[in-house]
Amino acid sequence: TAFFDGYGNYIALAIFIIASLTDMADGKIARKYNLVTNFGKFMDPLADKLLVCSAMICLVDLKLIPVWVVLIIIAREFIISGFRLVVIAASYWGKFKTTFQMLMVIVIIFNINLQLGWLNILGTILIYVALVLTVVSLIDYIAKNVFSFKDVKWGDVVELQPGVTKPISGLFTSEKEFKDVVKRIEQIRNGLQEQGYQFATGIRISDSETLTSGE
Repeated sequence: TAFFDGYGNYIALAIFIIASLTDMADGKIARKYNLVTNFGKFMDPLADKLLVCSAMICLVDLKLIPVWVVLIIIAREFIISGFRLVVIAASYWGKFKTTFQMLMVIVIIFNINLQLGWLNILGTILIYVALVLTVVSLIDYIAKNVFSFKDVKWGDVVELQPGVTKPISGLFTSEKEFKDVVKRIEQIRNGLQEQGYQFATGIRISDSETLTSGE
């Protein structure tokens, strides 16, 4: 509408900044007042992804971000979401990645109307910094979470997501398939370990319905 002419981008920018700030604040509030829930643990990272990825898709449509960059970033999020079904350990690389992605979006939207040369350069730099951090955080996440299955038994129970448990036998069609997967993961782990990577166990395993965290 005429009312928003010239101001639409700034309104979008304000909404994005507020959403980004609330995303940072909600976790702190939840921890401070002991309001952490399984629903919150699941939805918080999902909200991050939806906020940033939806903004980047809009910027692709405006030809302000290369399509291939956004495809890599979104692909990374799908891969990590798949790993989160069974592993939960994260790192600060992921936080840096999200922070720079948000800064990138803010700078690009802010400069849509202004078209300042130095902001164009800054926006381009932030795009590639965010891309590098996206790839680095993916490699770091996988390296830290290719956990050892050597102590996992066919009758064990695992926690797939917070509050969601299932027996190992329910995740595979047969015990042979389970053992094949264990062998392949151990090979990957050993190969990465030879390169100097350290691992943290992110799966929660038990031989009963009472689960204990892996150390």
